[in-house]
Amino acid sequence: ALTNVASHAGASLVTVTLAIDDARLKLVIEDDGDGFDVEQALGAERRKSLGLIGMQERSHLLAGELHIRSRLREGTRLVISVPLGSQERAPTGDGSLAAS
Repeated sequence: ALTNVASHAGASLVTVTLAIDDARLKLVIEDDGDGFDVEQALGAERRKSLGLIGMQERSHLLAGELHIRSRLREGTRLVISVPLGSQERAPTGDGSLAAS
């Protein structure tokens, strides 16, 4: 997400917040950049880069959620939320899944 901000957003300010809220780990990344059309970007992602799709898939592997809100010339807010505690299956260092 931060690579996308640096490469594409044209932002002068980026805020990263990591918090525990209601037994969930929550990561929020906000910028004051150019913003983008989320639906269009997700459609384009399927044809070329896998950045947003990859973030979405990784959050789902952890039983989490990814929410993106962006408006042209108003910046972007990305929220990833995953439950704390044991997972039935958790990613290993090599990207595969292992039972816990």
